[in-house]
Amino acid sequence: MKISWKWGAGLLLTVLSLNVHAQDANLKKLPSNQTSSFAVPDNSVTIIAWTQIKAGSEERVAKATRIMTDKIRKNEPGSLIFEAHQGSIAPGTIIFYEVFRDQAAFEIHKNSAHVKEWFQAIEGLTTTPMNVNLVNNFDTYTKK
Repeated sequence: MKISWKWGAGLLLTVLSLNVHAQDANLKKLPSNQTSSFAVPDNSVTIIAWTQIKAGSEERVAKATRIMTDKIRKNEPGSLIFEAHQGSIAPGTIIFYEVFRDQAAFEIHKNSAHVKEWFQAIEGLTTTPMNVNLVNNFDTYTKK
């Protein structure tokens, strides 16, 4: 699968519900019916990524994604938030929202066996390359 990297803050996505998965003691886990904003570490790396799933492949991709997400949450303490979403307006779109403590944690994630296994598991099940955007926290972006 081809990965398209886009660097910058030029992406706007509306996420209607975010159940925060927090491994960091500085972040508070919220009930699924609540949302909140929180401060991420200054050197954190935030990723928004998405791809389009081929019709009929949704369950296979969902299963592979659940397996990978579980492994990330158990084995990557530098992964502060890792959430997978299915598009409600664009069915078949899978969107990832990821926050890593720092660049080193993101590198560990990118090079992990479970991420590589996920890409192998979904090979041929998508219609677009994985679009990956590194986005900056607006507060961090405006401080420069």
